[in-house]
Amino acid sequence: ATQGLYKTTDGGTTWVKKGGVYGASSFANVIHFFDDMYGVAQGDPVSGEYEIYVTTNGGETWTPIPGASIPNPTTGEFGITGNYCAFGDNIWFGTNQGRIFRSTDKGNTWAASMTAFGAAEVVGSLMFDAMNGFAYRSYLNMGIEPVLNATSDGGVTWTPYNTVGSSFARYFYRVP
Repeated sequence: ATQGLYKTTDGGTTWVKKGGVYGASSFANVIHFFDDMYGVAQGDPVSGEYEIYVTTNGGETWTPIPGASIPNPTTGEFGITGNYCAFGDNIWFGTNQGRIFRSTDKGNTWAASMTAFGAAEVVGSLMFDAMNGFAYRSYLNMGIEPVLNATSDGGVTWTPYNTVGSSFARYFYRVP
């Protein structure tokens, strides 16, 4: 019942619950701010829709994104805590069903694509810019196969990208 989005303005000494978002049946996965004012929060499906909110005033108030702006979850699909990446106005998150969700407008509208791994895999994404990046088997499926999925269209499509040797990584990061 106390789940929600909380804000601190004193370095974490005190926290204030904001916006009346996320309830007792919610499970929040990601919060990301594009700048001081504009942020997005993504949670697992509730009542058949992904629970996603945006703020334009630094987290003072949060607006729910309507289900019509988010692809429907597949049966048993959910996001993974902390499993996302962002670049510019773009944000991507992976699911336990092999899909990558992407938004090109700071979380207001979403599309989803299936990775070449298929629906039986937990996937994460690592984008190098708005168009190019990789999807990889995430920590729930420890990525022991030397395969990534590559995209050059922002995550609309994914193709296998073979690497050399086993990959035991839990996460990948870009080092500029």
